[in-house]
Amino acid sequence: MRILLIEFSWHAQEIIKNKEYFKKDVIVSLNAEASYILKINQIPYFESYQFCNHKELWTRYKEITDRTIKITKFLDEALWNTDKRFKDLNWKFFNDYHYPLKISFDQLFYYSELISRLIEKFNPSEIIVAETKKILIEDDCFLINRRISVIKYLLKTLKGDDSKIKISFILQNKNEKSKFLFFANFKNLIKSELKNIYHKINFLIGYYFSKPKYLSIECFEILRYKKLYPNQSRFFLNYHHNNYSRKKNIKDPNFFKNFTDYLRNETHFFDLIQHKNISFELIFNEILFKLTQQLDFFIKEHDKAKDIINRIKPRCVIFQTMSPFNSATVVFRKNCIDFKIPFVTWAHGGYGLTYSLSPYDVTDFRFCKNHISYGTHLKNLVLDNKCVLKQLEIQENQKIFPVGSCRLDYDNRKKNSKRILQENNRKKTILFLIGWSCDRNHFHFGYKREKLETLFWELNYDILCLLKKYQNKYNIIFKDYPNGSQNLWKSALKDINANEILFVSDEYSVNDLLKISDLNIIPWGSTTFFEALYFDADIFFIEEDIFKKPFEEKLKNEIFYFNNNNEFLLALEKYLKIGNFYTCNKKNSQNFFLKFDSLNKRDQLLKEALSKITNKN
Repeated sequence: MRILLIEFSWHAQEIIKNKEYFKKDVIVSLNAEASYILKINQIPYFESYQFCNHKELWTRYKEITDRTIKITKFLDEALWNTDKRFKDLNWKFFNDYHYPLKISFDQLFYYSELISRLIEKFNPSEIIVAETKKILIEDDCFLINRRISVIKYLLKTLKGDDSKIKISFILQNKNEKSKFLFFANFKNLIKSELKNIYHKINFLIGYYFSKPKYLSIECFEILRYKKLYPNQSRFFLNYHHNNYSRKKNIKDPNFFKNFTDYLRNETHFFDLIQHKNISFELIFNEILFKLTQQLDFFIKEHDKAKDIINRIKPRCVIFQTMSPFNSATVVFRKNCIDFKIPFVTWAHGGYGLTYSLSPYDVTDFRFCKNHISYGTHLKNLVLDNKCVLKQLEIQENQKIFPVGSCRLDYDNRKKNSKRILQENNRKKTILFLIGWSCDRNHFHFGYKREKLETLFWELNYDILCLLKKYQNKYNIIFKDYPNGSQNLWKSALKDINANEILFVSDEYSVNDLLKISDLNIIPWGSTTFFEALYFDADIFFIEEDIFKKPFEEKLKNEIFYFNNNNEFLLALEKYLKIGNFYTCNKKNSQNFFLKFDSLNKRDQLLKEALSKITNKN
């Protein structure tokens, strides 16, 4: 008995080429695009969720999260022992970087659980996986690179009888490797660097030539606030640039050895980074090495932030998020704590629509108690006993200040939009906005929804098949997520003969598309839902973990909402068949989620929120 674990589309293509050789094997897909390739080629296969039930794993969410927090405690203990600078500063550095460490841990935990269950069920003599490059860790976010396979490094650690299982590899055909879009990536890099320089210059001008009362760290909402309310915003200084250094700063060649020796001899760290007798040590060592190489950089950034705080003496610091993927967030929050300066996050993304708040539960809510929200919905959710914050025991003392979104307000004040459809086309327009796309190796627990591991691609496929039936009756636009699965969906549209459905990736903004849409289909609780509320078109919204209470009590007959896939598809088909559009008035929803009743008073609401935050502190 052999098991094939399929992580890449090219991996699935190799199976297709040699289907006779693999026809008796157990094939398990871990990738949405690979699953689709296997499906259309009628190759029998399993999805990973058929063995690792997400609902079951969700019951262990607090346990798994607590475990990752404990991991950071051991790491900080080792750091304080080997680098006295962090001890002197009372800086729990790895605790601040809990989120990226949690992502990697959760992914490896899930893979280990899957491997263990497959071995238990099938008792294989051989497991075949993809052969990719050595372990690569991203420089800027310290996550496992999405282009590599980590499963082989987990299989290397199998113990006991399981260690006798033969591990084989399928190599990617060099002639078939996807071409690296050098010029496109180079263009994006240059664009990003120019923006970074622009924001840095603006910061320096404000820093030396103004007297700000408030400091904004990477907050897009404040950037838009300054455009909407230029007179009132002169008291806000934006720190919106990244000083990230990729240089290896640690000069002591023995530092990492001393660090890991302490972990091994003085803590139970290595006991925590394993599951079902499968060790994550090989991968985690690479992550920790990458992080520790940047410690000098973080000390320097901390000192720079300290100087800025000392000079400005802000009444309050406004963050976009507590997620540590920008070093500025980490070092300024640390200084806010040290100088007892109040700080707040301004909500971003679509959180507040579900009982689970991934990943904001372990970032924004864990590290900050003050939150500016789009509407009152977030306040209601946080107080609900079903909210994940209750489960994680971080629900207490959370303060929510509904202000709205300056970013979304600004985007929807733009009068001009790109021409997308023929002006003489009088058909109604249906807009299908696909949900978030999780990169390979970056799956993590925290979102209570079935089949998240493979991005519930089957539901999106079923929606496309339904829409295809009406492609001649309506204009239908299918927008992929910016970093989504273009190859999958382009192939799917072609395979089902949906030639009249317009596929869009990042050629048009969501706002451009919403301006021309007569019906919005949203299969995921995200920012898109909030953006769609600015428009009159009806909304079909599916979310298994939906925060149902407001929809049932306050927002009846305003949103077509569902938490069951079959009910969603049946209702959508009925709607499309009848073709009766603009049936819902969303006034209550707009006020509840976006404070439309104060649409032109964001400045007043923000002033009141900051006053309350600073007075309480």
